[in-house]
Amino acid sequence: MTHIYENYINSLQLLPEDREELKKKRGFNDEIIDKYKLKSLIPEDQERIINNLVIRHGEEEARIAGLIDKSGNIDYALTKRNIIIPYLNESEEIFFLRPHKMGLTGKGIRLYGHLILKEIPASRIVITESEFKALAC
Repeated sequence: MTHIYENYINSLQLLPEDREELKKKRGFNDEIIDKYKLKSLIPEDQERIINNLVIRHGEEEARIAGLIDKSGNIDYALTKRNIIIPYLNESEEIFFLRPHKMGLTGKGIRLYGHLILKEIPASRIVITESEFKALAC
């Protein structure tokens, strides 16, 4: 799944206004925003991006990834203006995606922070209730 998620995130942009909001509202700097690959979820771009992914990876892989449903429709969570949060493993590869305050249908909840845990000594770990709070730590 990592490959389709990487291609999806690489197809997105981060709008300047979203970058500024992440800085002002969340306290992030450019290094955090870029390292953790936060991107803008722009509904108008989704059909083109998802169609390209289906052509490149196949409909079944896009369905397993949660990007489309059984009928081939774009997942509801990807049709709303938002920030999409990639979940990165220790190798900085994307293994899961979650639109902020939403989730991809049927994909459940995952532990966020694999990459963060790699960088912080165990004596300093703080458990939080959201991805943005984890990044802020």
